[in-house]
Amino acid sequence: MISFVDANQELSDQLSALKRRKNNPLGSAVNHKRMSEVRRKAPTLSFQAPMQFRVENQARRLDELNHSETAFIHRPKSSPSPIYEIRWFTPHLEEAYCGHGLVAAAHALSRSTGEMQFTFRTVNGMLASASIQESASGKATISLALPSSPIHVSLAPSADVRLAFAKALRINADQILTIGQNPLRDIILELAPSLDFSANALDIDPAALLEASPMGTRSQVLTSSWELDPSFDFAKRVFAYGVEDQATGSTYSALAPYWGERLGKRDFMDLQPSSRGGSARVRWKEGDGGVEVLAGSVRVGDGLLLRPGVMEGMRARL
Repeated sequence: MISFVDANQELSDQLSALKRRKNNPLGSAVNHKRMSEVRRKAPTLSFQAPMQFRVENQARRLDELNHSETAFIHRPKSSPSPIYEIRWFTPHLEEAYCGHGLVAAAHALSRSTGEMQFTFRTVNGMLASASIQESASGKATISLALPSSPIHVSLAPSADVRLAFAKALRINADQILTIGQNPLRDIILELAPSLDFSANALDIDPAALLEASPMGTRSQVLTSSWELDPSFDFAKRVFAYGVEDQATGSTYSALAPYWGERLGKRDFMDLQPSSRGGSARVRWKEGDGGVEVLAGSVRVGDGLLLRPGVMEGMRARL
């Protein structure tokens, strides 16, 4: 996950010090964005108005970076609100909601601002918050507060549609217990609890999953109560746009209330048995409907991405 922080906000202490050096060529390089690469990992603990980003410029960067998703973070100078506006893009389209993108954004902002608590507003106006604790080694534990998006439609597809999902998963149709959908347009398929649907066990066809789904579906979420390991309350794998999402945070908005009602619990340990793998602690706050997720991340690197024309100006000053 790459996160871009708009450099029109306050710069990091290191960059500010660098700018003050005499004859430093970066002194005039004000048209740039700060970049951090952050990877989410399993924790070691048991706008309303559109943002003013030039989408065509971001698309060029996305092609070069070739990451599954890239976050762009911005806090307008003129706004008294402490809320950061955030947008996510894949190399091909904009994604309205990305949970592990929030993890990466919070981690990147903590490095550049020194703050440890953040509130974000997505392009659809949804609010989410994050708090962070970082160790001296650079590992971070991040707590996300997300809105819930419970499953509101129990689909009763025809036998042909159920069979199409089963063929995509390469399982028997009776191993799909329920099929539902939430307001985010995720398709949630609850599988038999004894079924091992990990990446090591099932050779799933993501393109066939996409084809079996209704038009406009955001993702296909496989989940079960996962009898294979009693240390986990439920498991999930997530596929979107014909590929697997290895570590997914946004789907907890649906899965926490779903499993809260199914299991009669409020606190969960979740497993994501993708090829890369991951886990997270999840809490469903039934009173206000919110969802809390505790996850970890590691900063891989920081850098600056200069806008066109800045590099030429730097060379002219050398």
